[in-house]
Amino acid sequence: MVARPREGHRRRFSEADKRQIIDQAALDGTSAAEVARRYGIDGRILRRWKQEPVPPAFVAVEITDAETVA
Repeated sequence: MVARPREGHRRRFSEADKRQIIDQAALDGTSAAEVARRYGIDGRILRRWKQEPVPPAFVAVEITDAETVA
């Protein structure tokens, strides 16, 4: 859970926090405005986060049974 800001201070959300908040807003029967209020952010911020590109995920790949090039 993300702590509420002190008056006059801007919070910084990690990519993981943003993804969690966006995922909660995407659930069926959930209001995006309600989720934004729960985290103390403006609805416009949540909409902007939804439009931002998702950072690429890296997956480990193991190549087996391949010929070694000399």
